[in-house]
Amino acid sequence: MIINLIPPFSYRSISYDINFPCTLPFPDLPCPAAWSAQSNLLTAVFRLENATNIHLFDKAVGLAARIREVKLDIPRRVIQVTFIDGRNAKFAMNTDCVRMLESVADDVRAFNEEEDQRSSLESSACASTTSSTEDLHSSNKGSSPRPHKLVKHKRQRSLLFSLISCVSAPCDSDLV
Repeated sequence: MIINLIPPFSYRSISYDINFPCTLPFPDLPCPAAWSAQSNLLTAVFRLENATNIHLFDKAVGLAARIREVKLDIPRRVIQVTFIDGRNAKFAMNTDCVRMLESVADDVRAFNEEEDQRSSLESSACASTTSSTEDLHSSNKGSSPRPHKLVKHKRQRSLLFSLISCVSAPCDSDLV
């Protein structure tokens, strides 16, 4: 499932991808009995095609496995859901939902600006460390300098958790 947040015109589009493996991680483990029963019911009784993703039967992640894409279009105030079978559904956003999604877009923009500043500071610090290390190496030819390791910033919150925390109130489910 891909979550696309289309913010107001001055921002870039934000995408988040949620994927689960199509098969169980260990081939020697059996499929859960309830999942097998549901799969047999769909294929034998209802004569539907066999499920391509085993996670369709999971209560916790089944919805994410059934949806191909969710577009959260702030300028048009529309949520568009595309399912794996090609069907589409559109829902109108209420003003609270728009405000919360704009807050998410602002958080992502601020995070990206901080990351850009941090990476430019790290690259300049790395360049100055390299030049000072070369100076130190030229003055102390007998000693070898230790390589400097860059420490990358770990994200405190992912986009998904930011979306979940900001979109706590449900949006209108009126079809457009």
